[in-house]
Amino acid sequence: MRAYIIGSVALYRESLASVLGQTLHMQVKAGPPEPREVLHTLANWPADIVLLDAAAPGFLQLGQQITDHTQSKLLALALTENERDVIACAEYGFAGYISQNAGIDDLQRIIKSSRCGELQCSPQIAGGLLRRIHSLVGEHFTPSEQPNFTRRENQIAALLASDLTNKEIARQLNIQISTVKNHVHNVFEKLHVHSRRDAISRLKNLSQHKTFLSS
Repeated sequence: MRAYIIGSVALYRESLASVLGQTLHMQVKAGPPEPREVLHTLANWPADIVLLDAAAPGFLQLGQQITDHTQSKLLALALTENERDVIACAEYGFAGYISQNAGIDDLQRIIKSSRCGELQCSPQIAGGLLRRIHSLVGEHFTPSEQPNFTRRENQIAALLASDLTNKEIARQLNIQISTVKNHVHNVFEKLHVHSRRDAISRLKNLSQHKTFLSS
């Protein structure tokens, strides 16, 4: 089995490569998070597993390039284990992650599990992933399922879909930012989402199907 370790700190990535080579009897290479170098290496030396340090610059974007151009299983290394970060990794194509609190034994187990298509995570993270899947499925409204926005909520939703911030929405509608926040909260509830990113995605989908109009 081949593994490629990507990280900004040479001592860190090379030490980890040495440990994995000895304990798992893997062929291991290590390199910096420079996209062109990473993709060149993986094109000429296909790795089964790629470990990408979560602290590397452009971490998520580099991860997406790896998953777009290679068949390697991509794992986030030293990731902060919170719902937002894990879901972001999943959306960018990561097959799993090793938390900041994981030890060598954990790392070995997760690498082996990822090769079998398994994801090891806490029940809380699993719940977050399920909620995210539910929100994605819910993006495809039928006309009878369109949100029942008030006139003001329709205005807020249209501006929200245009990626305006609460402050920009308040300025454009000449209302208090606290009022905007209240309306945004109501929009979230009617869309059945929990984040601004999900709301914007859902609203853009609705806009394409002309199921809400600004007024």
